[in-house]
Amino acid sequence: MVSCISLFLISAVVITLPQNGTRVIDWWLISGGGDPAAGGDYSIESAIGEPVVGTSSGGGFTLTSGFTAGTGSSPILDPEMDVQGGGQTIVDGDTSPSPTDDTDFGSIDLDSGTAMHTFTIENTGDLELNLTDSPKVNISGTHAGDFTVTSLPTSPVAASGGTTTFEITFDPGAAGLREAEVSIANDDLDENPYNFAIQGTGTVVTHTLADFDGDGNTDVSVYRPSNGRWYIEGIGNFKWGYAGDLPVPGDYDGDGTTDIAIFRPSNGKWYVMGSAPASWGATDDIPLQADYTGDGAADKAVLRTSTKRWYIEGMGNTKWYLPGDIPVPCDYDGDGSADIAIFRPSNNNWYVMGESPVGWGQSGDIPVPADYDGDGSCEIAVFRPSNGKWYVEGIGSTTWGITDDIPVPGDYDGDGDTEYAVLRPSNGKWYIKDVITISWYASGDFPLPVRDTNADGDPYQ
Repeated sequence: MVSCISLFLISAVVITLPQNGTRVIDWWLISGGGDPAAGGDYSIESAIGEPVVGTSSGGGFTLTSGFTAGTGSSPILDPEMDVQGGGQTIVDGDTSPSPTDDTDFGSIDLDSGTAMHTFTIENTGDLELNLTDSPKVNISGTHAGDFTVTSLPTSPVAASGGTTTFEITFDPGAAGLREAEVSIANDDLDENPYNFAIQGTGTVVTHTLADFDGDGNTDVSVYRPSNGRWYIEGIGNFKWGYAGDLPVPGDYDGDGTTDIAIFRPSNGKWYVMGSAPASWGATDDIPLQADYTGDGAADKAVLRTSTKRWYIEGMGNTKWYLPGDIPVPCDYDGDGSADIAIFRPSNNNWYVMGESPVGWGQSGDIPVPADYDGDGSCEIAVFRPSNGKWYVEGIGSTTWGITDDIPVPGDYDGDGDTEYAVLRPSNGKWYIKDVITISWYASGDFPLPVRDTNADGDPYQ
């Protein structure tokens, strides 16, 4: 920046110059004519406090430091601050975070992820740069608590290309966009404080139903009780089960892949392929495996209708049931943990633990809660066999199916949201909206994206 200042020099006056770059000073009197007043000492002081001393007498003057007498250009020494992320300059006052300059920390898993970005402060000026606050880097704004300065810069920063670095770690406290602002107080006179916006997105690990190969897609698959085999399209078939066993697929080890597993009511044991048998339940219990703890792995759980209680391994038991209720555990609040919930056909209310009841559905509807919009939380939803429509709270209705179809919602294309899908037992075909139609069924098969809500071996019966 270039400043032109006309000075009338009189005794004992201090003139503060604006910051930065080259100043052009006209030492001669502009108004009134003539020369500066005779006699007296004066000083010209830059805004960072560096005196430029001289004297005036009669028709002229002599500067003893800093400037050359007369009309001309002379430099003032200043620091000049530049902050960079990812090798790119972040302009002071920037309000548009971007992955390019590391001000956008990207999407981070709510339960187990963090992201750390390193930023560089460079001093391109010809005087050392001082970072003047404590701490030297401050974070404020709506979600400031999600961002932590995990390594501070040093001060002063040497002139003419000196650098220092600092680190910020993003650890989201909730799902969705998280925003804050970085502020660095300093003695660069036109960039103090140096501010810029940062952001990141908290995400929830989604447990894709029946994803037996870990590719993020729901697999078209069935369990055949007549021979105890699992038939998974594109993968093969596996013997795992006997007469009376109930299929309970789930990601029990948290590796992102659905495990083949059965619950055996005759002895209350869970048999997960590749793991030792585990006792959790009794003869008439309804298995309700889901990730209730939010640790990324499916938990063994049962609903015991005789006591009206849910028994969840590692969590204890909770009373949440009346006769005739249909259990519908799902992550309704998007916090990464499945919620205990039931649908009550007698009044068509949904009762999610910790939430107010919601009326959604009518007599004969089949509850099909899932994440239909990809926001990380389950929507309350029903399939109505009488008209083949899906009714999803907050989204609307969609026609996809006929009266005798079995709804088999799932994320069949791996895009993060649930597709409308039905299995038509009359022809053995799966109709997956906007994805595929495929034959994969024999009479008596149990479709694995479906939960057996009453432990009778029949989907939704």
